[in-house]
Amino acid sequence: MIRFLFSVLLLFSASALSGLEVYLKRLVRVETPVVRLAQIASVVARDPAAAAEIAGIELGPVPEYITLLPVQEIRALLERKIGSELSLIGSRVVMLPADSIPEEEIWFYREFSAFIESSDYYKEGRIEIEILSGAVDSVSLPVFSERKALPAQPLFFRMAAADSNNSYLSGKLEVLYREATSPQEKKILIWVHHFLPVAHAAYELKAGTKLQDYSLKYKERDISLLSGEALVKGEHEKDFKILSRVQVDEPIMKRSLAALPMVRAGDPVKILFKKRGIIITMAGRAQASGTRGSIIYVSPLSTGKRFSALVTGEKEVEVEIP
Repeated sequence: MIRFLFSVLLLFSASALSGLEVYLKRLVRVETPVVRLAQIASVVARDPAAAAEIAGIELGPVPEYITLLPVQEIRALLERKIGSELSLIGSRVVMLPADSIPEEEIWFYREFSAFIESSDYYKEGRIEIEILSGAVDSVSLPVFSERKALPAQPLFFRMAAADSNNSYLSGKLEVLYREATSPQEKKILIWVHHFLPVAHAAYELKAGTKLQDYSLKYKERDISLLSGEALVKGEHEKDFKILSRVQVDEPIMKRSLAALPMVRAGDPVKILFKKRGIIITMAGRAQASGTRGSIIYVSPLSTGKRFSALVTGEKEVEVEIP
């Protein structure tokens, strides 16, 4: 591994990587067994030979399902390959497997994947969309097969039903859509596989244990296949304590956690008053206890007036002034 990395660093020297920028494409239909960077992005560098070699980097096998590949995953893979930080421009790349999606249906899945992307509130992780039922050929493809023939918004989508075990976009979803020229809705049933870094116990965690960085390790998991909502990296993990024992390497489920109070009644607190982009900070005192995201009453020390405040961190609250 060290030899491989060393050879890569020799191949892509600092001068060769000068001015390197990777512009991600919005949607691609992959026809080859292996996906290379050139298929999902345009690579620009001052050294054309280096740009061509980087463009040829293998990213992995063609996905089985429609895949929304996040920028973070692409960047991490490329930086491991070339041993240098990269500038990536763009957002999630939609990859369509050519084996299951004919060329004349690309326009439909462009609209469909844009709807799925807009429905994902957190915009995190890799999403793979498995079509369970619903025939795209029921759409009038001959009319809309050419992009120039499409109206500004050829299809309207809406989420009809969701059978998910967590707050992220995942699991079985029923999507209804209709053509712009017709009131009749058609249905697609899909399963959204959503891959996120899930917290696992680094060692056996007993009831009452407060979560710390060293007590957790993260593994990418398809959260749609877990038995409940798991704790995901970046969800203020140290705000929680364990309610029931978690074995080593087990995913940490939110049902086994209790939120710790960030503020207790009588605590001195920092109050951030916000109004139209202006922030004024004052010292105050909490009149109630609260976890992150809860609403409590606080009073500035200078006035004693009571305000409703949002708990944003340890001994820190925000007050929105209308």
